[in-house]
Amino acid sequence: MALKLDKLGIVDEFETLLDRAVNTLRLSIIAVDLRHIVQSGLLPFHHRDPFDRIIVAQAIIEGLPILTSDTQIAKYTVRVIW
Repeated sequence: MALKLDKLGIVDEFETLLDRAVNTLRLSIIAVDLRHIVQSGLLPFHHRDPFDRIIVAQAIIEGLPILTSDTQIAKYTVRVIW
Protein backbone atom coordinates (compact mmCIF):
# COMPACT_ATOMS: atom_id res chain seq x y z
CA MET A 1 0.00 0.00 0.00
CA ALA A 2 2.86 2.35 0.80
CA LEU A 3 4.26 1.82 -2.70
CA LYS A 4 0.94 2.88 -4.24
CA LEU A 5 0.73 5.93 -1.99
CA ASP A 6 4.30 6.87 -2.84
CA LYS A 7 3.33 7.02 -6.52
CA LEU A 8 0.61 9.48 -5.52
CA GLY A 9 3.07 11.49 -3.45
CA ILE A 10 1.26 10.96 -0.14
CA VAL A 11 3.44 8.36 1.55
CA ASP A 12 3.86 10.66 4.59
CA GLU A 13 0.19 10.08 5.39
CA PHE A 14 0.45 6.28 5.19
CA GLU A 15 -0.08 5.54 8.88
CA THR A 16 -3.03 7.94 9.15
CA LEU A 17 -4.70 6.55 6.02
CA LEU A 18 -4.12 2.96 7.10
CA ASP A 19 -5.52 3.63 10.56
CA ARG A 20 -8.58 5.33 9.05
CA ALA A 21 -9.16 2.43 6.63
CA VAL A 22 -8.85 -0.18 9.39
CA ASN A 23 -11.33 1.67 11.61
CA THR A 24 -13.80 2.75 8.91
CA LEU A 25 -13.91 -0.59 7.10
CA ARG A 26 -13.45 -2.62 10.31
CA LEU A 27 -10.49 -4.46 8.79
CA SER A 28 -8.28 -6.96 10.56
CA ILE A 29 -4.56 -7.12 9.92
CA ILE A 30 -3.31 -10.69 9.48
CA ALA A 31 0.30 -11.32 10.43
CA VAL A 32 2.36 -13.54 8.18
CA ASP A 33 3.30 -16.70 10.02
CA LEU A 34 5.21 -19.86 9.19
CA ARG A 35 2.12 -21.66 7.84
CA HIS A 36 1.61 -18.89 5.26
CA ILE A 37 5.24 -19.00 4.19
CA VAL A 38 5.20 -22.77 3.77
CA GLN A 39 1.91 -22.64 1.83
CA SER A 40 3.24 -19.94 -0.49
CA GLY A 41 6.13 -22.22 -1.39
CA LEU A 42 3.73 -25.05 -2.24
CA LEU A 43 1.60 -22.98 -4.62
CA PRO A 44 1.82 -23.48 -8.37
CA PHE A 45 3.72 -20.68 -10.07
CA HIS A 46 0.77 -18.87 -11.65
CA HIS A 47 2.16 -15.79 -9.96
CA ARG A 48 5.83 -14.94 -9.42
CA ASP A 49 5.35 -11.97 -7.08
CA PRO A 50 6.28 -13.18 -3.57
CA PHE A 51 3.95 -10.69 -1.87
CA ASP A 52 0.98 -11.83 -3.93
CA ARG A 53 1.86 -15.45 -3.25
CA ILE A 54 1.79 -14.73 0.51
CA ILE A 55 -1.63 -13.09 0.13
CA VAL A 56 -2.91 -16.16 -1.74
CA ALA A 57 -1.44 -18.47 0.90
CA GLN A 58 -3.08 -16.46 3.68
CA ALA A 59 -6.43 -16.54 1.89
CA ILE A 60 -6.22 -20.32 1.48
CA ILE A 61 -5.24 -21.00 5.10
CA GLU A 62 -7.56 -18.43 6.68
CA GLY A 63 -10.48 -19.20 4.33
CA LEU A 64 -10.75 -15.59 3.16
CA PRO A 65 -11.57 -14.09 -0.25
CA ILE A 66 -9.17 -11.79 -2.07
CA LEU A 67 -10.28 -8.45 -3.47
CA THR A 68 -8.27 -7.98 -6.68
CA SER A 69 -8.47 -7.54 -10.42
CA ASP A 70 -5.28 -9.58 -10.87
CA THR A 71 -6.19 -12.40 -13.27
CA GLN A 72 -3.19 -14.47 -12.17
CA ILE A 73 -4.47 -14.67 -8.59
CA ALA A 74 -7.81 -15.93 -9.89
CA LYS A 75 -5.99 -19.04 -11.17
CA TYR A 76 -5.50 -20.23 -7.58
CA THR A 77 -8.09 -22.07 -5.53
CA VAL A 78 -9.23 -18.92 -3.71
CA ARG A 79 -12.40 -16.91 -3.94
CA VAL A 80 -11.70 -13.67 -5.80
CA ILE A 81 -13.98 -10.68 -5.51
CA TRP A 82 -13.88 -8.13 -8.32
